[in-house]
Amino acid sequence: MNIKSDSFLQFLRQNKYKYNVIFLYGYNDGLVDLLFRDTIKILEVDENDPFLVSKIDANELKENPTILNDNLSTISMFGEKRFILLNLLYSTLSKNIEKIILDNINADNKDYYLIIKAGALSLKSTLIQFLQSSNNCILVACYDENRDNVRSKLYNLFNRYNLVF
Repeated sequence: MNIKSDSFLQFLRQNKYKYNVIFLYGYNDGLVDLLFRDTIKILEVDENDPFLVSKIDANELKENPTILNDNLSTISMFGEKRFILLNLLYSTLSKNIEKIILDNINADNKDYYLIIKAGALSLKSTLIQFLQSSNNCILVACYDENRDNVRSKLYNLFNRYNLVF
């Protein structure tokens, strides 16, 4: 499911644990990182709990392709769903990495939350196309807004509060 970046956090609050995969990507690295941090806060992820949270980056995934499967398959000792934080933001998403992700999120196991942050990807990417059609995924594209759009939003905000400049 595609969600616009400006309405994502509100949508997430209303659908807190409904989706197993959250994929944040785009050219705007700052927005991707900000939404990633806010997602972790909204979902109340304790990043310091090694029993519930696993952090994986692109280098680990390249060196050990089974690490994602291992973490997605691990059952929590306390019966809660596990959080897997996958950081692909500053690396090139190769076809091999896409395949690793696709192979693992296609599995029947849904006892996890996979939160992925990545850089820009083509809409024709196999991963993007799969996630767009999935009922179990939130897909958020993070791109810079154009100047006219920002100007319009600021104008509307100033008008709402009767501010004149």
